Amino acid sequence: MGVATFVLATAFTYFSELVVAKLKSVVLSLVFLFFIVCVHVIFDTIGIAATVAEEAPFHAKRAKKIKGADKAVIIVRNADRVANWTNDVIGDITSIVGGALGASIVLRLVAANSSINSTLASMTMAGVISALMVGGKALGKKIAMDRAETIIFTVGRALSWAESFLPVRLTKKGGRRKGEGARK
Repeated sequence: MGVATFVLATAFTYFSELVVAKLKSVVLSLVFLFFIVCVHVIFDTIGIAATVAEEAPFHAKRAKKIKGADKAVIIVRNADRVANWTNDVIGDITSIVGGALGASIVLRLVAANSSINSTLASMTMAGVISALMVGGKALGKKIAMDRAETIIFTVGRALSWAESFLPVRLTKKGGRRKGEGARK
């Protein structure tokens, strides 16, 4: 898990820095930063929904062969792993990348305008990023608690769709049943 996190974090940071370097506009860089914050909130919401969702509603959909229901069952059966990846791995990476991106934007602003107080700009950027992430996660948690099955079914459908044209499987067939190491 640690090695995968390291690889993902460095790749994501490298990609983010490349994007920001190509974006000549501070406004576009801020839009990209907002995108990173949204990814953070969305993945946190998915992780919470996975831990709250019940498996039973997806069995009826799976019996009717509705695309995505089988993936939703796998997500719920592996809620601990899903939450670990979405909340901890992706969440931590996007937090770090968002902070680094914010610092990069502040440096660009200060370099372009020497009258900007770098300490005040850094503090403001850190405060805004933190407020957006924490506030977004709080809202996402409420939505995840209220609509867990809808969220997980949507993710299941997205996984099913992605696997239909990708050369690799994103999920394993089956998954653990409750009582086999998953949440009880």
